[in-house]
Amino acid sequence: MTRRSKLTPDSRTADKFVMRISQEMQDAIIELADSPWNARSTNGEYTVGLYNFIHEKDVVVANLERLKIQARKLGLDDVKILSGIKRIAFDRRQPEKDVTCKFVIRLYQNQRDDVYNCSLDQKYDRTMRIFIYEAMYWWLNISLDIRALGLAIAEAQGTVYSVAC
Repeated sequence: MTRRSKLTPDSRTADKFVMRISQEMQDAIIELADSPWNARSTNGEYTVGLYNFIHEKDVVVANLERLKIQARKLGLDDVKILSGIKRIAFDRRQPEKDVTCKFVIRLYQNQRDDVYNCSLDQKYDRTMRIFIYEAMYWWLNISLDIRALGLAIAEAQGTVYSVAC
């Protein structure tokens, strides 16, 4: 008996992933993508989130720290501002426990390679799907922090918030 080749590519070479996510996460991704300062597609938000998680994590965290410092200089309590944000929780053991939505994301070859290589890396030690979940939860939560601080600073200065997350 001969073995037939797979008709569908595995996740390392597939041009799309089917993400099974909670309604809460889907709503947060859509809201972030549709926000006036981002104006991206939902797929674009995944792409930006993955890129920033893999390549620009230190830069994004440094930007958040700069916003905290600026808020303190203006007499704002950054801890109080950030404590008022509703976080999106992630359970690594059961990322699909609250699945209510399916969402297809398309990734370019270099993005798939980045995700695949990072998921194999000992530093991360997880599957590609779990890696994407963790990256998106990180991106959503840090974007909420940046937006909240940016809006508070703009309000304190009497200006319009226009910093892209």
